[in-house]
Amino acid sequence: MSTWLLSCNPKKFDLEGHRRDGRVLSSWTVVRYVSEVAAGDEFALWVGGPDAGVVAYGRFTGPAEYGQPDLRYWAEDRGPRHFVPLVVDKWLDLRVPKGRLASDPRMTGATILRQPFAGSPHRVTEEEWHAVRQAIEVSEGKDPQWDLDPGDEIRRVYLHAKHGGALRTASLRAAPQTTS
Repeated sequence: MSTWLLSCNPKKFDLEGHRRDGRVLSSWTVVRYVSEVAAGDEFALWVGGPDAGVVAYGRFTGPAEYGQPDLRYWAEDRGPRHFVPLVVDKWLDLRVPKGRLASDPRMTGATILRQPFAGSPHRVTEEEWHAVRQAIEVSEGKDPQWDLDPGDEIRRVYLHAKHGGALRTASLRAAPQTTS
């Protein structure tokens, strides 16, 4: 199984309009690795521009196919092209910003950062995929280093050993004042 970043240029495809109109994203144009994308591969959807970042994730449901796209949301008709069928598992409430991924050392070699105008998809290494997934978890309010949920009970010793902190609190009492 492979992992990919699909890129969207908002000047060429109106993804926001597509979603606003209630359309279900069921395929994406691919120009590279056409014979390598396969059912079960996971992807993250990257939107370029001034607010670049990851907006969704999901999985491919089949190999690339060739055909004519629905042109309603495209800025230009480039004719027939390859598409990969997909399912979006989650649209993110908060976009994972480009800066967060660019500052992660695991993303140093990511083609989406080095060659942002290269066509989709961008192959993602296992290490890069972990960085993307971790950034998604953080944007969804889940800290991958924190494994407790509200209501969970934990011994203080374990909490301090794992996350730091004082093992006991000192009592701060003011010394009695004497008057002369």
